[in-house]
Amino acid sequence: MAGAYENPAQIVDTKSGQMIGAALASVGQSIGKGIEAKSKAESKAFAQYEKVKQQNFKIDTSVDINLSKQQNAMYQNLEKEGYVGVELDTMKDSADAKFKQYGDALKRTSKATGDYEGYKDDINLIQKFDNFIVKNQDVFGSLAAFDEDYNENIKTGKLSSDTNPEMKIFNGVSNKALKGNVTWAINDNFEWEATVNSENINDLNRTRSGYLKQPFDGEPGEEMPKFKGSYTFNMNRVAEAYNNSENPYNNPFMSTRANVETIIRQESLKNNKNENTANLSAITNNGDTKEGYLTPAIGIISKDPNSEDPRARIRQEVQFADVGALDEVATRQADQQYNYFSNLPAGINTIIDMLEDDSAVQRKGNKFTITVPGADGKIATTTKGVRNLNSGKLLGETTELEIDFPEYDENSPNDELFKGDFSDQLKEYFKFKSFAANGAYSYSKASKPVEYDRIELEENKSTVYNDLLTKVYSIDGGSLTKDQITDIFSTSSPDGAQVISYTEHVDYIKSQIGNTQDDNTSFTEAEAEEQIKKINKDDIFITQGDNLPVTFRKSKNGTYDKNIVTSVIRDLYSGEGEQSKFDTANKTERDKDISRVNNEIAKAQNAIKIAIRQKTPAAQIKAEKKLIRLQAQLKQIK
Repeated sequence: MAGAYENPAQIVDTKSGQMIGAALASVGQSIGKGIEAKSKAESKAFAQYEKVKQQNFKIDTSVDINLSKQQNAMYQNLEKEGYVGVELDTMKDSADAKFKQYGDALKRTSKATGDYEGYKDDINLIQKFDNFIVKNQDVFGSLAAFDEDYNENIKTGKLSSDTNPEMKIFNGVSNKALKGNVTWAINDNFEWEATVNSENINDLNRTRSGYLKQPFDGEPGEEMPKFKGSYTFNMNRVAEAYNNSENPYNNPFMSTRANVETIIRQESLKNNKNENTANLSAITNNGDTKEGYLTPAIGIISKDPNSEDPRARIRQEVQFADVGALDEVATRQADQQYNYFSNLPAGINTIIDMLEDDSAVQRKGNKFTITVPGADGKIATTTKGVRNLNSGKLLGETTELEIDFPEYDENSPNDELFKGDFSDQLKEYFKFKSFAANGAYSYSKASKPVEYDRIELEENKSTVYNDLLTKVYSIDGGSLTKDQITDIFSTSSPDGAQVISYTEHVDYIKSQIGNTQDDNTSFTEAEAEEQIKKINKDDIFITQGDNLPVTFRKSKNGTYDKNIVTSVIRDLYSGEGEQSKFDTANKTERDKDISRVNNEIAKAQNAIKIAIRQKTPAAQIKAEKKLIRLQAQLKQIK
């Protein structure tokens, strides 16, 4: 089996290198292709990146440009509205920060291709800021109007006593009238806030805490409480309250005085513009009382202002506002004002302010009082109750209206809004203001004055005396005031007798210096001064011809007794015949007055009986007071 083992034939590989080379070449080609593909992909991604980058740059640039425009526009508007200096600096600092927040959110949402963490917060921020930008100009326009109105109310004294004290300090600091500063900021709701920092705020908080400005009197070792010296206003709320307040006299930041008299006059002028409502007004467009509400003409005799002769007089036909004719108008206007103010939101505050700020009204505990023409707590509703119908002068007879402190009656079964008598009392107050607004106490219309020559009058002496005494006894009571006596003599012209003033009396005495007296001596300056010293300025002086003035002496209670007045009048006449006529006239008029008073006494006594029978204590007390007054009056006359 030799020969079974044979050396194998050696195979010469002529292709493996090629295969390996090919394989290596293939690998190389594969790697090369991979490198080429990656390069191409990276190149494509870079191009996309550059494109996105450019797009984002455009987005950022557009956002920044628009924000810059909005910022500049807002700051220009702030400067235009008057917000300058430190306040504007703080505004800008806060606004810049908010603009950046807004810009960042805007950039994030503009670049986003889907939802991301914080997306909803960004959208919410953008919406708030957009709304802020839209409203900002209107807000500052309203704040500027508020500021102007506020300062005008301070200047004219219309700012009410209960106006917001923090806002008063804010205004003072803003106008450099008070020490401190104001800083502005935009809160998280994108609303403007203004913080006033002032020692006055500290004092206000200390006062509210009961410490006032007194030194701290605590326990040993106890520290004085610290009080906040700043207050922050939401200025958007200030603007809204100013624009939308349903009560024009009261909002949380500014309260103003409501002057009813002015309001009534303004409404009357509005009514004049329409022929259908003109009859509701009692005054003309220039504020005069309308002709239909005037008294008949009264002949008024008064001192001639253009004459050096103290006895010279002029005569005028004068008409006055007729209180009786205005009564219906005043009642209607009072009801209107009551309904308006009592139904206003926070109307009770406005009413209290109105009474507190009325200089004629006095606060006594829980009551307000005001003095008005009238008697027994009632306003005079006739001209006779307000003026002397002979002279036209105001009588000066007054009474007090009482007004309870207002309190809402939440449980009222009817339409009455307030507890007690407040509603009726307030209407009376408004009625008085209506009378005043329509000229009841002030308006007069006079003809051209003419000289009044007494010499030309042919008077019957008894007629003159009767006229004098009739006027004396026509006045209720046992005494007269200085004005009443003056009116009587000014309108009666009794035999040349005239009322002169204290100054005129003094001038008359001085004019006699150097004249020869009854004892043939010359009247000296020293004698004149001695006479002047004896004169009481409160007395009334009556002259007749060249005779020395006759004096009405004032009594201790400040009035002039009727009996003394009639006696002085009698002394003016020297002739027995004249005195006889006077005495007859005096007795006649006194008897008339006694009869009248006796009649009034009977009525008062009957009123007491009725009040007792009807069990009305208030009416009984009123009638008893009147009876006592009449009985005293009768005693004086007799």
